[in-house]
Amino acid sequence: MSIDEINDKNETLAKIAAQLSCPDREEGIAMGEMMDETNIGMTLATLDNLSLGQVNSVLEIGHGNAGHLKLLFDRSNDLHYTGIEISETMSLQAKQINKDFITKQKAEFVLYNGGNVLPFDDGIFDRVFTVNTLYFWEAPLAFITDVFRVLRPGGSLLLTFAHKDFMEKLPFVKFGFRLYNPNDIADLLKSTDFSIAEAKEHAEEVKSKTGELVVRQFSVLTIRRKV
Repeated sequence: MSIDEINDKNETLAKIAAQLSCPDREEGIAMGEMMDETNIGMTLATLDNLSLGQVNSVLEIGHGNAGHLKLLFDRSNDLHYTGIEISETMSLQAKQINKDFITKQKAEFVLYNGGNVLPFDDGIFDRVFTVNTLYFWEAPLAFITDVFRVLRPGGSLLLTFAHKDFMEKLPFVKFGFRLYNPNDIADLLKSTDFSIAEAKEHAEEVKSKTGELVVRQFSVLTIRRKV
């Protein structure tokens, strides 16, 4: 492969990584649709572990096009959903796809700058969940700390991500991804007020963002404040 071919390949992979991090414009809309399809197994596993019995309010960080929102309300119709995104394209798509839930005042979507401080008051959510956003957090511990600021006492964060052992085989992750295995998160939380209350591991066959069929290992971690 020539230097020009290598440069062209790297440019393509960098564009894929950028769209995964923050989908933008027409390419971003297509990427959002692909992510909704390929991530649905991870999303369903997360929703299955939310324990929605007495939950009134849920925050999702990095909702994409939120094509999965009906699946959440199928599990509990008596709750209010807030989604937060750094991608204006995804925020607009989510509002369009879920306009009925917005009209019924069951859902709202917030655009923000992606910093470590969420634009919400203290203690207003029962659950926070996020799927495949961990790789892009610049300061994971600071971000998790602020997540617990907006959670009510006894609330939990569900953190879902593909394992480093799987992700490092994907060619685009060298462009801006930080990779983790579950033990990395446990180590991160050791000196904090938070701990992993439950860890569930999964494996599924999916089509990668570059088109190959691969077996993805991922975890759904339930993180709570230590008692």
